[in-house]
Amino acid sequence: ELLGTGNKTIDHGGNAWCETALESVLRTVLYFFQTLVAGDSWGTCSIPIVEAEPLSYFIFAGALVTVQLGFTNLILAIIVDKAVCARQVDDDDIVKTKQRQKIELGAKLMEILKQADEDDSGTLSLDEMK
Repeated sequence: ELLGTGNKTIDHGGNAWCETALESVLRTVLYFFQTLVAGDSWGTCSIPIVEAEPLSYFIFAGALVTVQLGFTNLILAIIVDKAVCARQVDDDDIVKTKQRQKIELGAKLMEILKQADEDDSGTLSLDEMK
């Protein structure tokens, strides 16, 4: 409504789409989708409107910044999610590696203690430990 009434008096150089782009809510939504999401003909309609009504710049700039930040946030969320998944896999691998190292260390310790048990009694005496 704010831009639609002023848009009718602006010379768009015979571009029929720009002349009617802000006539209704549906056409305005289509216009903003076309320019903000698809990135199509941003300046064709917007620049004449901003030149005629300079305060409309804040509407167009606000919409553009909002959409761009939304896309950037979406991309960043995907990157962070992938990093968290990779870290979880790394953490699981570290836990498994430590468990395997404990088992190997226990087996080595048992072998050393068996070698120290000279009389094969299953226990170590003070003399066997010296």
